[in-house]
Amino acid sequence: MHRIDDLDKLILEQLLLDGRKSLVDIAKDCGVSSITIGKHFDKLKKEGIITGSTLQINYRHLGLNTVFTLNFRIRPDQSDEICQKIRRMKNLYILFQFQKFASAVFTLNNQEEMNSTKEELKKIRVISDLKTYLWLDIRNQRENLDVLYENARKSQNVTNLNSKEKINETKKVDELDIKLIDILSINSRMSFRDVSKQVDAAIDTISRRYERLRRNGTIRAIIQINPQKLGYQAGWVVGITFANEVSFKGAFEEYAKFKNCVFIIQTSGETDLILIFLIKNLEEFLEIQDKLMKISSIQILDSNITRLGNVYPYRREFISTI
Repeated sequence: MHRIDDLDKLILEQLLLDGRKSLVDIAKDCGVSSITIGKHFDKLKKEGIITGSTLQINYRHLGLNTVFTLNFRIRPDQSDEICQKIRRMKNLYILFQFQKFASAVFTLNNQEEMNSTKEELKKIRVISDLKTYLWLDIRNQRENLDVLYENARKSQNVTNLNSKEKINETKKVDELDIKLIDILSINSRMSFRDVSKQVDAAIDTISRRYERLRRNGTIRAIIQINPQKLGYQAGWVVGITFANEVSFKGAFEEYAKFKNCVFIIQTSGETDLILIFLIKNLEEFLEIQDKLMKISSIQILDSNITRLGNVYPYRREFISTI
């Protein structure tokens, strides 16, 4: 684990909230010179703590209205071979391999395509116990890390679909918007000058397009970090089923306060909510587990642990909708 000071924490927090925020603006917020911020920023990159930058995306605005998870059991001796085959499937967003099963997330146009995808997977004989979880709402709070300052948890950047600032959600993005999203998904801190050269459009045009997409809640820029260098060792995926009717908005707010809870998904299916935590050690894992088990409204708690990679968050993740 790398030691980071208070200024490093502030820089990481600010860029996890807005990946395109300038070092000059960060310096103003921190009350130090831009030269000082630049030195800390360069150090964080050199030490491999900041690994890149990407976009979070509202896939509904791109016409992909159906996001769902398929969990399935798979024979361990054929796991790698079958998972490689699944990774070649159309519109697969990401595939997680656990010890006894795998979990695939797809982004599709409609539920008809979802049913076709399920049928395609059923044809693979070594796959069994297929379960579907249709995503309804998402809270993506990648800045909610206890190594950063507490105020990161109070600064949620949520896509409020009822905001008067936004254009109609069904409004289609055009070809230039898609090109802009594709480029900034690889490097969301790329200058608009460099982007304009790649798409053959004026800098002002690129700037206006980006601001419209951002205000509309279609995209959000965010840096990527190596969580292992901040002491995080594992990802913990928790499925929650409630014993009775609950307010899902209230549940989102309650679980969002748990330390290192970075992703919350409301689903339709056997599980009501899926929570994702970053975990540093066994003691922290048991502390959060005990806290969840004491919540009376929870009927079933199902969980799985996975080893963390060296890039967090993933490229082109889902933007918050609640």
